Amino acid sequence: MQEDHDGPEEIDQVLRRCQGIGVMSSLDLRASFWQVPLAHESRKYTGFSHQGYTYQYTSVPFGLKISSAALNRAAETILRDMRGSVIAFVDDWLVVSSTMEQHLLDLDELLTRISDENVTVNFDKFEPLRKEIRFVGFVLTPEGIQADEQKTEVIMNFPAPRTPTQSQRLLGMANFNARFTARLAEAAGPLIKLTKKGEPWKWGDAEIKAFHAVKQLFCKSLFLNHPVKGKGYVLYTDASSKALGAALCQEIEPGDVRIIYMASRTLKGAELNYYTTELELLAIVWALEKFRSYVYGQPVEVRTDHQALTFLRTSRFLSQRLLRWSLLIQDYNLKVKHIPGKENILAPTTCPDHRK
Repeated sequence: MQEDHDGPEEIDQVLRRCQGIGVMSSLDLRASFWQVPLAHESRKYTGFSHQGYTYQYTSVPFGLKISSAALNRAAETILRDMRGSVIAFVDDWLVVSSTMEQHLLDLDELLTRISDENVTVNFDKFEPLRKEIRFVGFVLTPEGIQADEQKTEVIMNFPAPRTPTQSQRLLGMANFNARFTARLAEAAGPLIKLTKKGEPWKWGDAEIKAFHAVKQLFCKSLFLNHPVKGKGYVLYTDASSKALGAALCQEIEPGDVRIIYMASRTLKGAELNYYTTELELLAIVWALEKFRSYVYGQPVEVRTDHQALTFLRTSRFLSQRLLRWSLLIQDYNLKVKHIPGKENILAPTTCPDHRK
């Protein structure tokens, strides 16, 4: 079976399209893959045996790595010129419009096309004309993206892991909401270590502390704002001896800083031996790459409490590593500004209000 890369968009790309929302409706295709006919010459590859008989699928089965791609291509007959108003993620479709009048037109057009193509919709899951809606695991609003409290509640109620598999499951749920915190990698360090191959199981004080620290990150309402077109970005970064953290923001008005996206990752390999300036510059390089789809071609102000980085553009680096990183960031329209540590929203003592 050949690889097929014509699949759905990444969740990050999907969420980036949820800007300028006024009204939303979501619908779910019923048995979506089974609505896509399978070519006769391909059916032999889906054969299976049952009670002595061999059967073949006549439609695309669930579970094949090409199933999503087949559904995505089949959906083009309906969505061919509606991609601006319909966001399709596998079999979950979201209609977004700026006004109620436009939304009713968009919804009518989509449902008419669905009917004409004899596609069936699960109307038990149909949510029309919403200002706030659950989609791809998050809650979307006109202002931004909110963590689904049903999912964060599962994290809060998760029992202490007893095996690496249970620890991995907890981390998986936390990573799904990683965009809402810049502290996850540092907090979860001991739990991440437990999931590594060959690592002996140990549940001591460090692991218990990490377990509660991860839960603490999701104990309050988590919200990220939609980016505002025409506004530059503000990037806060932080580096410790264990992890990197970053927050991509926009300052709408002086003092009105709104968080767009946050991220973190653990240090690995030789990075654990870097000195402070190297770690702080690594955090900037990594954050720019992480948020590249947002910041490339846009003005970006990096706010750091590490004074040495303010000379980033003018210094002559003796370290080849620092020189290489300084060249990498030349791709960006970057300005570095020094701020006191207490003004860094990633400082441990700072608890910013995400929702403004």
